[in-house]
Amino acid sequence: RTLKRLGLAGFKGVSLANWMCLARWESNYNTKATNYNPGSGSTDYGIFQINSR
Repeated sequence: RTLKRLGLAGFKGVSLANWMCLARWESNYNTKATNYNPGSGSTDYGIFQINSR
Protein backbone atom coordinates (compact mmCIF):
# COMPACT_ATOMS: atom_id res chain seq x y z
CA ARG A 1 0.00 0.00 0.00
CA THR A 2 2.82 2.37 0.82
CA LEU A 3 4.49 1.90 -2.55
CA LYS A 4 1.20 2.50 -4.32
CA ARG A 5 0.53 5.61 -2.23
CA LEU A 6 3.98 6.92 -3.14
CA GLY A 7 3.17 6.60 -6.84
CA LEU A 8 5.27 3.58 -7.71
CA ALA A 9 2.42 1.59 -9.26
CA GLY A 10 3.24 1.61 -12.96
CA PHE A 11 6.66 3.24 -12.48
CA LYS A 12 8.55 2.94 -15.77
CA GLY A 13 5.57 0.92 -17.03
CA VAL A 14 6.13 -1.88 -14.48
CA SER A 15 3.38 -2.99 -12.11
CA LEU A 16 3.90 -3.24 -8.37
CA ALA A 17 3.26 -6.97 -8.66
CA ASN A 18 6.22 -7.30 -11.03
CA TRP A 19 8.52 -5.23 -8.80
CA MET A 20 7.55 -7.36 -5.79
CA CYS A 21 8.06 -10.59 -7.73
CA LEU A 22 11.50 -9.41 -8.85
CA ALA A 23 12.52 -8.50 -5.29
CA ARG A 24 11.26 -11.84 -3.96
CA TRP A 25 13.09 -14.04 -6.46
CA GLU A 26 16.31 -12.02 -6.71
CA SER A 27 16.97 -11.47 -2.99
CA ASN A 28 14.06 -12.83 -0.95
CA TYR A 29 13.49 -9.17 0.06
CA ASN A 30 16.97 -9.00 1.64
CA THR A 31 18.40 -5.51 1.12
CA LYS A 32 21.86 -6.76 2.18
CA ALA A 33 21.97 -9.66 -0.30
CA THR A 34 25.16 -10.10 -2.34
CA ASN A 35 25.95 -12.75 -4.93
CA TYR A 36 29.33 -13.20 -6.58
CA ASN A 37 29.36 -14.23 -10.25
CA PRO A 38 32.59 -16.19 -10.83
CA GLY A 39 32.21 -16.24 -14.61
CA SER A 40 32.34 -12.47 -14.94
CA GLY A 41 34.02 -11.61 -11.64
CA SER A 42 31.19 -9.24 -10.82
CA THR A 43 28.90 -9.05 -7.79
CA ASP A 44 25.15 -8.44 -7.53
CA TYR A 45 23.95 -6.25 -4.65
CA GLY A 46 20.74 -5.51 -2.79
CA ILE A 47 17.07 -6.26 -3.07
CA PHE A 48 17.10 -6.04 -6.88
CA GLN A 49 20.58 -7.60 -7.26
CA ILE A 50 22.11 -4.72 -9.23
CA ASN A 51 25.35 -5.81 -10.88
CA SER A 52 28.68 -4.17 -10.07
CA ARG A 53 29.62 -3.89 -13.72
